[in-house]
Amino acid sequence: EMLGFSEAEFRNEREEFVSRIHPDDREGMQKALRAHLEQGEPYDAEYRLRTRDGSYRWFRSRGQAERTPQGVPIRMAGTIQDITERVLAEESLRESRRTLATLMSNLPGLAYRRRHDADWTLVFVSEGARELTGYSPAEMIHPAPFKFAALIHPDDWEAVSVETAHAVLERRHYRLSYRILAAGGVEKWVWEQGTPVTDAEGELVALEGFIIDITERKRLEQQVLRAQRRESIGTLAAGVAHNLNNMLVPIVMGAELLKLPASPQENERIIDNIETSARRAADLVRQLLAFGRGLDGARTTVSVSEVMREVESFVASTFPKTIVFQSETRGDLWKITGDPTQLHQVLLNLCLNARDAVAENGRITISARNEEIRNVDSSRRHGVSPGNYVCIEVADNGTGMSKELCERIFEPFFTTKEVDKG
Repeated sequence: EMLGFSEAEFRNEREEFVSRIHPDDREGMQKALRAHLEQGEPYDAEYRLRTRDGSYRWFRSRGQAERTPQGVPIRMAGTIQDITERVLAEESLRESRRTLATLMSNLPGLAYRRRHDADWTLVFVSEGARELTGYSPAEMIHPAPFKFAALIHPDDWEAVSVETAHAVLERRHYRLSYRILAAGGVEKWVWEQGTPVTDAEGELVALEGFIIDITERKRLEQQVLRAQRRESIGTLAAGVAHNLNNMLVPIVMGAELLKLPASPQENERIIDNIETSARRAADLVRQLLAFGRGLDGARTTVSVSEVMREVESFVASTFPKTIVFQSETRGDLWKITGDPTQLHQVLLNLCLNARDAVAENGRITISARNEEIRNVDSSRRHGVSPGNYVCIEVADNGTGMSKELCERIFEPFFTTKEVDKG
């Protein structure tokens, strides 16, 4: 049944049996047999046997020698079991592991499996860890006293740990962007995507994911942001100059009036006007300098309402007076974690686009509200993970955009404006 031979075709001779063993396996089988007969070691060998159609199948042979009272072996008794399916499955598993190891070693970053503990204890990490962190996988994997959590930049740790904890609680994917301190204190920006892993009972057993280096991308983004800030300042220059001039007029006129005889009360009123105008001018310059300089990558607790007020003040000072600008908030907005300068720039750029799109008597509105995204449908519709968010909307009564343009609005260098027009 196992080999396809009848008893007459398969002679009951040792040489006949050995001749059927695959040439690559004969030496190993005979070595195991000699070790059993001569040293008494257990006989357990795996080898291939040729079947009647000329193909080979894998077998496991186990046996025990019968011996004389003097210990001389006279015959073997044992079993031969067909293990072809098991061997093929093991070979397939080994090939899968080799393939996985090759893919892991070529990933542009590191893949990991870790515990959900305070140290982020790693139980597996790919070879890419060496290039990303400066540490070898052997140095990072348990039981080594390595703490992956210690690599995370202190300023980013709270946001990273909170988002991960929420993802674990809600059994969902998480996506993170944060800084790490690699070997030697080298600061790098990384992007991580991971997911909680549960057992059959739904209990959390590990977190798995991958991390890639986005330091260069961050650097290029910052260059683009600085260029956009300079461009925005240039766009606003005329309005800023006009507004500063309006603020300087009361100062210059007040200085001239102080040279004339007047009552103390009148002089005090003039000085108050000068001081008020000077403070307004200083605030405008401060806003302009803060916007131009920026705080690249500074993730802090941000008040959206405060950023909106700053944008409203900026727009009111620099946009044509024929444009009506409104800012609306619904309830007490939640605090968010982010870069206030980038949020300021996003809103200001949207307002600048809106200014170019509206005609005289145009209207621009910024509104914000708290929004809880809990179910999967809402999460997919908004393209974000479940959680608490502040939703900000910028609207105008301008010309609008076609469907084709809307599909390209997030391309970094796409614009519908002509050269030197923004």
